[in-house]
Amino acid sequence: MRGSKEGDRDDPNVAMLCASHSPLEVRDQEKIQGPVFREGINRARAFVENFDPDLVVFFGPDHRRALTNVVPAFTVVNSATGYGDWETPEGRYVVEIETSNQLAVSLLSSNFDVAVGTDIRLDHGFGQTWQQLFDTTNSRPILPIIINCAAPPFTSMRRTIALGRAVGRFISSLDRRVLYVASGGLSHDPPLTRESANQTEEERTRRVFDDLQRAAKRIDPAWDKRFLEAFSGMDWEWLSNLRHDELASIGVGAQEVRTWIAAIAAANFPATDTIYEPVSEWITGMGIAMGTGRNSRARDETADSAPALAS
Repeated sequence: MRGSKEGDRDDPNVAMLCASHSPLEVRDQEKIQGPVFREGINRARAFVENFDPDLVVFFGPDHRRALTNVVPAFTVVNSATGYGDWETPEGRYVVEIETSNQLAVSLLSSNFDVAVGTDIRLDHGFGQTWQQLFDTTNSRPILPIIINCAAPPFTSMRRTIALGRAVGRFISSLDRRVLYVASGGLSHDPPLTRESANQTEEERTRRVFDDLQRAAKRIDPAWDKRFLEAFSGMDWEWLSNLRHDELASIGVGAQEVRTWIAAIAAANFPATDTIYEPVSEWITGMGIAMGTGRNSRARDETADSAPALAS
């Protein structure tokens, strides 16, 4: 069911939803921790159900599970299954291979040297937020785009914004009702992201639990709120000038805000609803931002509200 009559000139045809994820949330079986964030996810789910997208373009990170020895800056995925870590889905995602390949060609033609991933196992960087919004992997068509947020060197924020805009231009040429989703951030410094790709899942999990107290102290609500303010208001100057070392000082997991920045650059409209709660048990500043807008099929770089950025 959509929020306004289909075909109405003012009916939004594009939506955006960005959310933090934390695998430690699954330990709270009684659902006591993070009440503000949990209520925010309920609002987000209702928001998505009301918008009723027929394509989800999902910007997410990989935690050195799908991509190990070779880690591209950007990967367009044309087929995927769930990794199943931290109680996330293991089923097959409905990836439209033709649309995915067309996007890859479009990005390559725009001078983005993207990788193309086949039979990628998407871990909780996709699976947790997807499950919270849609339950099962086969509930909606998805176009997954992996942004490297785990293995230095990282691409610049300016390049990430440019990538998001290029994705938005391609998607705007399709006659689709599109939801842009991003999962990651905000401030967090999990030991998991520092570990070797050769570790077992049991070793990774034990390493996280051994260092929860230190990691909980790394949440930075002041920085998170500043980010959400700049993000919601599309403050491109502030966002584009985020440096790798600044993010590292907030926590290695803060590099994941690249997924949010790519999503809002693709959507090209501000977030109008934000939720935030630092959850020490989940060692993460948990945020949500969402909004709706319209994209024209004639959209091009000059129509973007953001200033031109060197790539």
